[in-house]
Amino acid sequence: MSSGITKPVKETDYVLETNHPDFGDTGLKKCSTLKIDKLVTIEKRIVVGEIGRVSNSILL
Repeated sequence: MSSGITKPVKETDYVLETNHPDFGDTGLKKCSTLKIDKLVTIEKRIVVGEIGRVSNSILL
């Protein structure tokens, strides 16, 4: 995840725009880029908390 929109946007990037009706549920403060090619799996015990959720309507 990167705050802001990186240029150029890669084919594997997904931009989360503030004008989406469900953006408030994400817990993000500004447009952000979800970097799909940089996803990793981490152990649940490492996660301290969550800032929000990305709804299916944002991802579709």
